[in-house]
Amino acid sequence: MAFLGERPEGEVEPIAAALREVAIPVGGLALAEPAWLPPRRPSVLAVDLDDRDSACARLQRAVSDALVALGVFSPEKRPFRPHVTVARVRRDARVEKALPLIADHPTFAATALTLYRSRPTPKGASYDALARTPLR
Repeated sequence: MAFLGERPEGEVEPIAAALREVAIPVGGLALAEPAWLPPRRPSVLAVDLDDRDSACARLQRAVSDALVALGVFSPEKRPFRPHVTVARVRRDARVEKALPLIADHPTFAATALTLYRSRPTPKGASYDALARTPLR
């Protein structure tokens, strides 16, 4: 929904409170097709989400607006792309760009917004959940 970068510990609760204020239900999602991101020199394998009712996009806009109002986020210029990150690869890795199609597209609902802390390590990042807000 939003990458905040490095933030002071004291901002965790105000950010979590802002997320609680904008939490809306997000249903009707389905897996779409896999994609390497960015396309030219991929470092992320993702699966796009079919956001049929634009609920995920509405939630992202609300999250973005709330975090901008709090002064902790600057929105990206590129449009929001609902997706799930499946894997990360080194920037210099050679990847097979042809990906299989996903055969079945059952719908599902997102259940929560989670605020994560990313900690880089030599073996890759580890993630700690700092706050979780149910999407009701």
